[in-house]
Amino acid sequence: MTRQEYFAKLKREAIGRKASSTKYASKRRLRVDTLDPFTEFVMEECSLLAQDREEITGMKWHIDHIVPLFHKDACGLHVAANLQVVPAWWNHKKRNFNMDEYIIAGY
Repeated sequence: MTRQEYFAKLKREAIGRKASSTKYASKRRLRVDTLDPFTEFVMEECSLLAQDREEITGMKWHIDHIVPLFHKDACGLHVAANLQVVPAWWNHKKRNFNMDEYIIAGY
């Protein structure tokens, strides 16, 4: 393989720097190497549900932590009971607020 072919292959197969970094970002933020099997199952189901909702509604959906993982007053856990599938715009607007705080604040 020539140098030009090698770089052409890299360019063709590249997923992009941003996509590559976000692919593992949640795992890095959580600092979790392994999840319990039930939480892994729920994460997979949430991911499939988000994809289905995206196909049906035509808008992006995210897996959200009800109680944020990092917050000054509370620290949520990365467990099945703390996950929900919500529209992406809502998740971006909510940021790291707890759902109760978010709703009370009127965002």
